[in-house]
Amino acid sequence: MSASHITPAALQAIFSSLKSGRIEISTGYAACALIVYDYFLTLSQEATEMWRPKRKTLVFYLFTTLRYATILYQLTFSMSFFLPFSSNRGFVCASIIYVEQVCFIFSSAALSGVFALRTFAIYQRNWYILAVLLFIATVKVFISAVDFFVSAKIVTQSPSFRQFGSCSETLAGNTAKWNTASAGMALGFDTIVLGLTLAKTVRTSLRRKELGLRKSYSYYIIRDGLLYYFTIEILLLLTVIFNQIPSLAVQVPVAKVVIILQTS
Repeated sequence: MSASHITPAALQAIFSSLKSGRIEISTGYAACALIVYDYFLTLSQEATEMWRPKRKTLVFYLFTTLRYATILYQLTFSMSFFLPFSSNRGFVCASIIYVEQVCFIFSSAALSGVFALRTFAIYQRNWYILAVLLFIATVKVFISAVDFFVSAKIVTQSPSFRQFGSCSETLAGNTAKWNTASAGMALGFDTIVLGLTLAKTVRTSLRRKELGLRKSYSYYIIRDGLLYYFTIEILLLLTVIFNQIPSLAVQVPVAKVVIILQTS
């Protein structure tokens, strides 16, 4: 087909597709760059606080799992955008995507463990709260794993699997049901953790402010917790909305960007 036979509508569709893909790629790489920057910014502190002590605790293993699984996830996530998909690279694409998703699952599990242990400490080693949070976190991680493996199986069995342009396109067939359940569980877990944290720390922080005392550790827990919560939960909520209303996800150009930001 020559350029003269391309209609304005078709040309506009091509430009829109390219623009959308560029935004998605830029979003993923921005998240990757931020994580790598943070890694080198805090590398000396990590060596001093985490690796130098001879006795390694559960916090050490949660921290290292979260830190390095997240970095590896972002790197493989970025690689999938620029690795062309072809019949002789199908195994390579599959390997990269499986490593990417396994790292995401480990990262999510470690982050949930950190939040659960922090809440456990705030409530002076309340084992009931720890048990409830770990149960919810386990269900959340399990649903995230099912979300990936179910969608991966559906895509690889699709007749059009060999027609993808890049490795990142091979996971475009996520099942909305499992993806919504995964986002909903994450939203519920984070809301419970934030509620328990605020119930225990707000009063202490306000009292110290009234007495003119310096900001305590609880102040920074509240500040960072609220910042994390409202940033992540807005993205999770939008993910659920886009999954439940597919027509809206198609009409809104930022739908895929939202999902990429949410996972990054």
